[in-house]
Amino acid sequence: MPKKRYLFIGYNYYPEFTGIAKYTAEMCDYLANVKKYDVSIITGNPYYPMWKLYEGYQNKFKQEFHNGVHVSRIPIYIPQQPTGRKRMIQDFSFLLLSMISVSKKLILDKKYDYLVIIAPSFLLGFVGMYYKLFSKKTKIIYHIQDLQIDAAKDLRLISNQKLLKVLFFLEKKILARVDFISTISAGMKVKISAKVKAKKDCLLFPNWIDDSAIFSTNGFEPQKNGLASFQNKKVMLYSGSIGEKQGLEILIEVADKLKTFPEILFVICGEGPYRVVLEARCKDKNLENIIFFNLAPAKDFNVLLNRADIHLIIQKNIDGDLFFPSKLNNIMAVGGCLIATVNETGSLYHLINKYTLGKIVPPSSPDELYKAILYLLASEDTCNGYKKNALTYAKNHLLKEHIIERFLLSINSTPSNRLVN
Repeated sequence: MPKKRYLFIGYNYYPEFTGIAKYTAEMCDYLANVKKYDVSIITGNPYYPMWKLYEGYQNKFKQEFHNGVHVSRIPIYIPQQPTGRKRMIQDFSFLLLSMISVSKKLILDKKYDYLVIIAPSFLLGFVGMYYKLFSKKTKIIYHIQDLQIDAAKDLRLISNQKLLKVLFFLEKKILARVDFISTISAGMKVKISAKVKAKKDCLLFPNWIDDSAIFSTNGFEPQKNGLASFQNKKVMLYSGSIGEKQGLEILIEVADKLKTFPEILFVICGEGPYRVVLEARCKDKNLENIIFFNLAPAKDFNVLLNRADIHLIIQKNIDGDLFFPSKLNNIMAVGGCLIATVNETGSLYHLINKYTLGKIVPPSSPDELYKAILYLLASEDTCNGYKKNALTYAKNHLLKEHIIERFLLSINSTPSNRLVN
């Protein structure tokens, strides 16, 4: 029986190791090395989350073979300050160049069984539709990691109503034409299902944990991580992207309020265009209880995750179902004690509340976050309960192999363009 052939198309891939890139790379690796499928990807040259081309890469067309996956890299526009307008330029330029790469594959390569579009960029759905014109048997899977247009609207990255109307129209066309739609959270699934109504189902394909890389440890070795000088501190950890949608300025305010508690240290681990702004604010306030770390390889990152006394998920007061923070998976994988600033409308709120995974406080409320930190530091039993529940949830719901195999079963057993339960 011939091997199944998969082609992925998306901005982000290895060696980027956070966010969408991590899950796309792990999915490709699994299909190539566990399932023994023929897997290719069309992607950009690595730049995220620093919004700067990685050292050792040139922003040009390049062919690679990594861990069993054929990698076709194409030039990608990388703005230093990713405004809404500049991200649109990035989207359209990548769309054009990926069309060229797909055309080449249509001419030279054997046809693929599945073409997987990773959105954002939502526009890449048109690449799938284009490929389908010449390969009717290929199934197009449109996997949505972020509701890009809705988020741009809520965050006011795009305010032109006529433009938003055009973008939503284009998105609707894509959703109507692809064979399968999938997304990462129950709340996002509801929103997407409302866009397509009863025309087809949206499959749930959540992000996962790799328990061989991120796992709970009984202790930490301070000499092997950047927190060596702070081993007597109570560490409040935020790890992830540092951008507009996170609303991390609240941490500056809370750290300022907690200056009288010298045992409390805030650690912000990540990269992004907003980091320089936060660092400047810390300097202006002379805050010595907040430090910044760069992203670390998995082994060191696992040490850092286990070192934290309290993990922080910070979101602005916007629609909670426009994206879903993958950092929650890592927190649960290590059995972390969690505080999340989320509103009550999103699936993240309901997930944390249903399984008692952590403490929830309103977004954009420094006073409530301040009180929650002091409460949990004084409540060992409550923290231990959150930790136990997090580990149980991770083991029962987030293992990589189970999630991927369940998804593969769903696309192989479900007729495309058909409403299912």
